[in-house]
Amino acid sequence: MTHAVQHELENQIEGEVRFDRVSRALYSTDASVYQIEPLGVVVPRSRDDVVRTVQIAKRHGCSITARGGGTSQAGQAIGSGLQLDTSKYLNHILELNVAERWARVEPGIVLDELNLALRPHGLRFAPDISTASRATIGGMIANNASGARSILYGKTIDHVLELDLVLADGSVERLGALQPDQLAAACAGEQDRFWQMHDRLWENPQKLAVPELKAHAQALGLDATAFASCLDSSRHAGLVERDMQAGQAYGVSGTPAFFVNGRPLIGAQPFEAFQQVIDDELARAAVTRAASK
Repeated sequence: MTHAVQHELENQIEGEVRFDRVSRALYSTDASVYQIEPLGVVVPRSRDDVVRTVQIAKRHGCSITARGGGTSQAGQAIGSGLQLDTSKYLNHILELNVAERWARVEPGIVLDELNLALRPHGLRFAPDISTASRATIGGMIANNASGARSILYGKTIDHVLELDLVLADGSVERLGALQPDQLAAACAGEQDRFWQMHDRLWENPQKLAVPELKAHAQALGLDATAFASCLDSSRHAGLVERDMQAGQAYGVSGTPAFFVNGRPLIGAQPFEAFQQVIDDELARAAVTRAASK
């Protein structure tokens, strides 16, 4: 896999691709006591480089650790997959609006350098951390950095207005605060899909073949035992609950979560995977009934 990943990266991105032993050794440590040698190192020159790197990593099943200043004390900046270092090239202030007191920056800019540019305007990025001369804004967002004066000035999360994110599939999303009407519109499609599937669960639980259901659920990465336990007979149907709020505790904030007697069924698994399990089993049950007639 190593040579295939390296070859694709070298042919598709403009930034630096480092798979030599020295680079991998340099990126195998951070400020923690841990050491993990990565598969390779990517130093992107552009936003497109970041997107292409994520897409390539996805195709090869390779993990990515985004790295800033490497100041993490619990090993957050190291990993066995690709190291993505934005601090060399993606370190600029893209836009500064003094009147509205906000700036748009790239993830690799160092906190002290940002504040140096803001100082003539009487502004600063509030979190006051001890590693300000090395820590990048991207790393601060990832760790929700705070500093000794966070009670007064707040944590990083309190000063972020919007984020442009590259998701695991290589798609780019812009996240930001939504007004109630905007939130309702954004959630409408997901809620509709959820309620449709919820109705099918209540109507058809006795038609699901448990052994096949567990096999499909496991293949899709779901918790097969917990999932099947709520559907193995009609008596379990009354225990199936859904909760739009409680999902937040399981990493699925804003997404419906399924519970049986208070236990999460699918956690943060994709809704599409859950739906596919049900569709497959209902189709299988229909074929079985037709064959038995």
